[in-house]
Amino acid sequence: MDCYDCVPADEMPPIDLKMLEEEIPNIDWRQGHSGQLLSKEDADLLDDLWEELMTNRLVIDEQGEIEQDDSDRNQDDDENGQAHGDHIAALMEPEDFLANHLPKLIDNGEVLKSCKTQVVSEKVDGETTDVFAVVHRDGDVTWLALIAAGVKEDVNELVSFYPLLDSVDRVKAKITDVSEWQDMIEATVTCEVDCDDEDFGSLEISFFATDYAWNKSKYIVGEYLYLDLAALAYSAKEAIRHFSFKGQQAIDYLAKSGREPEYDENGNVKPVDFSTEILVAFMNTDDDFPDDFEFHSPIRNVEKINSVGVDLYRCEVLFMHDPDRPLALYFKREFIPKPEDGMPISGWLWLQGRISENQED
Repeated sequence: MDCYDCVPADEMPPIDLKMLEEEIPNIDWRQGHSGQLLSKEDADLLDDLWEELMTNRLVIDEQGEIEQDDSDRNQDDDENGQAHGDHIAALMEPEDFLANHLPKLIDNGEVLKSCKTQVVSEKVDGETTDVFAVVHRDGDVTWLALIAAGVKEDVNELVSFYPLLDSVDRVKAKITDVSEWQDMIEATVTCEVDCDDEDFGSLEISFFATDYAWNKSKYIVGEYLYLDLAALAYSAKEAIRHFSFKGQQAIDYLAKSGREPEYDENGNVKPVDFSTEILVAFMNTDDDFPDDFEFHSPIRNVEKINSVGVDLYRCEVLFMHDPDRPLALYFKREFIPKPEDGMPISGWLWLQGRISENQED
């Protein structure tokens, strides 16, 4: 089964006995077991029940009744990754940002870009109208708000807002897909970044395009563009630096590569040691959120920054080797209190990007 969620041991588990007895009656769930093998059919039922519980956010009340929890999500948008609530939550509670920081962003902001384009939103239903990208730098981070000037209802609608992160280096990439959001002024763009070694081909990544509203015509599938990429971490921690295979595990590993184990003076198999200090991994594991990645990388150029009252670090990680491709990463200081250059870290991040002003080779 896939792992979707974890619950503290002293809290009620997401699937209780009543649910199990109703959905999978072939098993005696109340009789203690040291382990019971489920049939494939029952295992599939359990897997489906768990996936439905986690994916659809079913809630079990104290009586064991199941209900849908739609209290804090827009299913049409969130299930397709078309919202920024999680991106704000990576820094602070969205309600706190809305109440204490968003008004200042709008009041003190300046227009970065404006364009006339079609918009679909609650108040602007498919109109071709003026869209403004308003920016305000709070501390060390710039924040952007997209505002659509509706004509039919004579209203300025705030469509979205999020941190606009600084990049550290541009990267050349081939655009392979443009997935426009329902509002028609935001998009997730997929591209390929070539490796220097032809044997490794290219790395496919997706990012949220912060400039899509006014650069729609430039995001053309098949075209090469220089991009400015940056990332915000949902979570981050110091990663392990080493691990070892010991005993039979070491013997089995060596056998796969046709090697014999070595023994110490006491006749024990010497462990096989591995280092992950310079490991670089960058993987998307959820098609619904293509611009979210699990990552592992050493860090460098760490600096303390602050924005909207939140203490942050900004550093560089690598999203690929050969050649090394640096990526600016922002994360809360509480994740890793004392990061240092060379430390391997891992976690989850949101990748954003925009077309670089410099398109010269």
